[in-house]
Amino acid sequence: EIALLTQLKGLSWSGNKFLGGTIPTEIGQLTSLLHLDVGQSRLIGAIPSELGRLAQCTLLSFDGCQLDGTIPSELGMMERIEILSLGGNNLSGTIPTEIGKLSRLASMALSYNRLNGTIP
Repeated sequence: EIALLTQLKGLSWSGNKFLGGTIPTEIGQLTSLLHLDVGQSRLIGAIPSELGRLAQCTLLSFDGCQLDGTIPSELGMMERIEILSLGGNNLSGTIPTEIGKLSRLASMALSYNRLNGTIP
């Protein structure tokens, strides 16, 4: 089980079409994780709010997947996040105001979704 990899610093499955299904909520237990890049895979479903627990994470990339639902406001708890890439999915709703408070955020990709409202 992925939750047992408590010392894992980086996880990259980007571009692997074998990776499908939903994002395991247990990834939120990997509190040492610095990089999570699983873009261009066949992930479906919602982004788990548990990912907000990844307080050390500087890169979160789910670009080009098949994710839907809204962007969880809990991602605003990722105080060290520098790159947030969620483009090319089917996300809807508004960008949570908590995202606008991420002082280290240097790059945010949200293109090719169904988002509406204002940028926080």
